[in-house]
Amino acid sequence: MATPDRPETAPAAGGAAVVREAIEAAEAERLRRMIAGDPHGLAALCDPRLDYVHSTGRRDTLAGLLALVGSGVVTYSAIEHRLERVEPLGGTVWATGTMLIDLVKGGQARRLRTRTTTLWTGDDGGYRLLAFHATSAPTA
Repeated sequence: MATPDRPETAPAAGGAAVVREAIEAAEAERLRRMIAGDPHGLAALCDPRLDYVHSTGRRDTLAGLLALVGSGVVTYSAIEHRLERVEPLGGTVWATGTMLIDLVKGGQARRLRTRTTTLWTGDDGGYRLLAFHATSAPTA
């Protein structure tokens, strides 16, 4: 929604490339923080209204995600997120892609392949993750 301090406008010509670069950088930093088990650094990259849906269907708020990342219950050793589509929508950016995740949960190593949808809010000066939704993808 447009407000006096944040008018809703389409990105300028060439702006979509700048937005994509900013989202890719924000996403890479988010994944680094998750692998590092750094809830404080992760919090700085997320909107307080975060809605995070894991590929298992578990749903977390920002507090729940930070507790999970900081607990060590799940540890991530590698996360690769390939963004296939990045669409600026006013002050929000919608992105879809695929993710390959190597993690350890309950002492058991797992590899997950997912399809993702993310919403980022902000502008090319800085974005915060507003929503994340992953679902299992075929292993073909």
